[in-house]
Amino acid sequence: MITKQRWFAPKDASWGWQPASWQGWLVTAIFVAIVGAAVAYFRTRLVVALAIGVVSLTALYGVILLTGSKRGGPGLR
Repeated sequence: MITKQRWFAPKDASWGWQPASWQGWLVTAIFVAIVGAAVAYFRTRLVVALAIGVVSLTALYGVILLTGSKRGGPGLR
């Protein structure tokens, strides 16, 4: 973790992470906006929108790894 405050925390009941601070919510909102804009703009070229979604998801995962807790999931804390 590269920050003092965690941006993402492990989910309580399932696998994955959830935003734990306003920074985490901001990163999540930016991700949703980018993917939504890509789908809306590249409506006829779904492959391009999918590629933008994959790149955005990879970037989001990187931010989660850098600013969040250890891997999320039951029994992994």
